[in-house]
Amino acid sequence: MKSFFSKFKFAVLFGVLLSVTALSSAAAQVIPQVPNGSFEEGSTPWNGIPEVQVPLQWELSWAEDDVWGRPTTYVRYAPGSFLTRDGRSYFAAETVGRPMFLRMRQPIQDVVDPGEIYTLVLPIFPELLDRPSPGKVYESNPAALAVQLRLYSGGVQIFDSGLLDGTSVAVGRWSRLEVNFEPKGTDVEIHLEVRALDPANALNAFYFDGIELKSTGLISPTRQAELANASEYTVQSGDNLIAIANKVQVDLAELMYFNRMTSSSLIYPGMILKIPREYDQEAELAADEASQQESLIPEIIDGEDRESTPADGEGTAEEVSAPAEEAGPIYHEVKGGEFLARIASRYGVSYLDIMAANGITNPNFIYPGQVLLIPSN
Repeated sequence: MKSFFSKFKFAVLFGVLLSVTALSSAAAQVIPQVPNGSFEEGSTPWNGIPEVQVPLQWELSWAEDDVWGRPTTYVRYAPGSFLTRDGRSYFAAETVGRPMFLRMRQPIQDVVDPGEIYTLVLPIFPELLDRPSPGKVYESNPAALAVQLRLYSGGVQIFDSGLLDGTSVAVGRWSRLEVNFEPKGTDVEIHLEVRALDPANALNAFYFDGIELKSTGLISPTRQAELANASEYTVQSGDNLIAIANKVQVDLAELMYFNRMTSSSLIYPGMILKIPREYDQEAELAADEASQQESLIPEIIDGEDRESTPADGEGTAEEVSAPAEEAGPIYHEVKGGEFLARIASRYGVSYLDIMAANGITNPNFIYPGQVLLIPSN
């Protein structure tokens, strides 16, 4: 068995780093916390069996057959105990005179940003005893212990420690697995397996407390590369996300994802948005300002070209320039990047009046090619 475990070294996958160190007591700001990572919320019996307690917010499973023993698991309230690392309670899993293969799992939803680097800290105390008393005699064979940590995010595995034996996770004292990782989505799923493999041991036990998920405040290399190639857009008065997406020719969902926004996110004049393509806002604003100097006469009047001039003998230019109410209703065909506030300003009317005249209930939802009736002042 020793030769089997000596083949495994812990692995670093997807640029993720794992360190195993002695547990430090230094406090760190945790953003966000692993649900019930300190086991203060307690536990519930598994299938009504009081000897097998499942910590709230966690899932447990184990191997149980002629070789593997069903572990006794519990959350213990023990303030001041050397087994309590964070708060008042800790979690324990134990077998007596039997090997153990226990799995712990927790999915954590909507807590991380795929553009940042996070740290998972998982303290662990293996207590594998040849003799519990008088005087503890700890298991000396490092191959009798195996710990494996995996992380998943965005539906893919982003980290696998490989099998860690007693040379990496010491028996009889607190160690911690510390992983720096970049999530692939807004979720993280923790998978931990622990194994005690010597059937002759009087006690095979693992204790856990103070599991943390921390934001490092660092931007991931992937995000840095995205931002390095991005353009900027300064939100103008009257802007909305749909209009901005049309204007910069970027899919709305992509624009929102790139700026880490949701449907409830607010924008405001002066706010800077990152655009995942080349975009020259200054040139666009200059062109728009130039267009504002042109005539505000509507483009379509009863289907006729507003620039047309009368044929010889059909009247003067003054006669053609009749008031709009005499020429008929005014219509405007929406162009790409336009929004109601700007259209209303062009015709000197309120965007609310345009909404009422066209049965529009949401000012954010107009589209290129849509023909709007412009109400008279």
